[in-house]
Amino acid sequence: AAGRGRGEEDGEGVAASEGNSFSPNHQLEPKAPGRSMLHWMKRVAKMRPPKPRLVTLEEVARHNQSSDAWTVIDGVVYNLTDYIVYHPGGKPKIMEAAGRDATKTFHRVHSYVSVKTILAPHVLGYLTTSE
Repeated sequence: AAGRGRGEEDGEGVAASEGNSFSPNHQLEPKAPGRSMLHWMKRVAKMRPPKPRLVTLEEVARHNQSSDAWTVIDGVVYNLTDYIVYHPGGKPKIMEAAGRDATKTFHRVHSYVSVKTILAPHVLGYLTTSE
């Protein structure tokens, strides 16, 4: 049914999710004031991205902490650091993407999300295989 999240009962045998969460991929606890997706999108609208550069997967792998988190989605390298506290799934879920190519996971879990819109000003560059 339209408007239903993943895991909600739709009358066709899809299991209901636990609690009041939109889907199993979203945290149940409310966000701290000023940390909603609406706040994030307002913030992003005012930002400009840095000049993109070529980045290796080895370099991305060194940025795997919540204080410095990078990921790759569809060959684009993003800095997730500022976004972590806004992520609807919470810090543990987004940190699964830190320091690695998260393309497959992202598309499996977030097929409805435009990463290009949400993280546009946080593009660091493009994945390359050469130093």
